[in-house]
Amino acid sequence: MVTKRSKLTLSTPNNGLSLPNSAFPQTELSVRRSNLVKYCGKKLRHSNRLVGEYERKLSLVARINERNIGYCLIPKAASTTLSLIMLHANGFIKTMTNATSGYLRSGDERINKECDSFDKHCVLKYRKLASMHPSYNFIFTREPINRLYSCWKDKIYKREGHQYYYEKANKKIFLSEGVLSPPMSSIDAWDTGLRANFSSFLTWITIGRNAFSDEHWAPMVRNCNPCSVNYDLIGHLESLNDDLETLNDELNVKIDPKDLEIGLKNVNGHSTTNSSYPSIATFMADLTLEIRLKLLRIYKNDYIAFSYEIPSYLKN
Repeated sequence: MVTKRSKLTLSTPNNGLSLPNSAFPQTELSVRRSNLVKYCGKKLRHSNRLVGEYERKLSLVARINERNIGYCLIPKAASTTLSLIMLHANGFIKTMTNATSGYLRSGDERINKECDSFDKHCVLKYRKLASMHPSYNFIFTREPINRLYSCWKDKIYKREGHQYYYEKANKKIFLSEGVLSPPMSSIDAWDTGLRANFSSFLTWITIGRNAFSDEHWAPMVRNCNPCSVNYDLIGHLESLNDDLETLNDELNVKIDPKDLEIGLKNVNGHSTTNSSYPSIATFMADLTLEIRLKLLRIYKNDYIAFSYEIPSYLKN
């Protein structure tokens, strides 16, 4: 039998992030907060208000059990799952099984319609409520290179259904590799054998400002500045089930895992669990040391701020 990690409900006073480590049991969750305090140093804010451009763009806020709850979304780090939980927890959807992908789209009228007064069943983009101060903020993150790998499978390495990203990234990747006239469509490119592998995607990311051109592959600290908000819980995708249990206890909601699985199938059409892809290590072996060190410079703050160990393939 697997022993479950001890949990920690991380509600703290407004100045809680600066509390000494001795104030909390040294669970994994409290260690993450402690590491974040060290990373931020004097830049740390003690406000609960999401103030930055990216936080407002990528955040949801909901009224759940008489509390304002804020969540800053990290694309490719269970954001679909967590957004769905937010919608269910505040009563916007009664069960997970009736969820649709439209519920999670930015600006969807079924979320924003008639929500001017922050009603009980409203879930709004944070920019709609810039004056609100959530009493509880949380964020979920993912090992940086694994996150890029998921992004590549979902947005880049596809035959169809991603023309937007084909224009935004694939064609530019092909041009950077000397293809003078890439096909106009992703389907034509795929069918002629022109495909961007993970090594090509990573190499392109290190060129100029490409790493910051889209929230799906931008550094997580750029999407959600970890020093600008008093985050009560810093979850990891790698420990999603345990961290979700802590979150559900804090929000006082009980979600049937089977209902959640059904809901996710309804709203999440981009599963990347196919095991037929080559491993990350295989692609990394194709990169020069110079490219790997550039990747480390770009994503190093993600590793430090969110308590991930830097893999050896980025260091040598």
